[in-house]
Parts: sequence; structure tokens; C-alpha cells
Amino acid sequence: LIVMATAITPKQVQEKFGYHPKTLANWAAQGKIVCYSTM
Repeated sequence: LIVMATAITPKQVQEKFGYHPKTLANWAAQGKIVCYSTM
């Protein structure tokens, strides 16, 4: 099984789906989504 994923920024998620970046941070902390830092 090959799965390809595209990384998008929190701002892009907000623009496309309406979720606030803080919501994404909370979900990442809870393990609900996978988050990668590029800093």
C-alpha cells in the first residue's frame, strides 16, 4: 500500500476548511492529527 500525502500549512487549512490554527495545534497535541515542524 502506497499512500502519498501533501503537507499544507495551518494557514492553508484555515483558508480551505475554516479551522483555526490553534485548533490544529490542539488536535496535534492530542494525537488526533500528525504534525511536522519545519523550523
